[in-house]
Amino acid sequence: MAKTLSLLAVAILLVSVGDMLLAHGMKKVGAVTSCSLTDLFQLGLRIFSNPSIIIGTIFLAGFFFLWLAILSWCDLSFVLPLTALSYVLTAFLSIIFLGETVSLLRWAGTILICVGVALVTKSGI
Repeated sequence: MAKTLSLLAVAILLVSVGDMLLAHGMKKVGAVTSCSLTDLFQLGLRIFSNPSIIIGTIFLAGFFFLWLAILSWCDLSFVLPLTALSYVLTAFLSIIFLGETVSLLRWAGTILICVGVALVTKSGI
């Protein structure tokens, strides 16, 4: 149980930071406004030369491989709800590092998710 929760905590950190870095990178790259091949190629060049996107992708890959390890010894119905805790961390990271505003309604939804997570964890592994 301790190994699972420790790795889940690391996985949650990786996915939250990875998502925040991707959002930061895409704000720098700019909005996708066209689907022409030329524009998509130029967008791809901007995306793959952006350090935030590259590092964010590495973090998300780290999450993926940890997730595979966790799934090899735990029930999906137990561990998947726990990853919802990344919503809380991502909201805080978005406020701190991206300057986003998280409304009261969004916080209420996040708290509701946490209550669901608490119920799931009471069921044990």
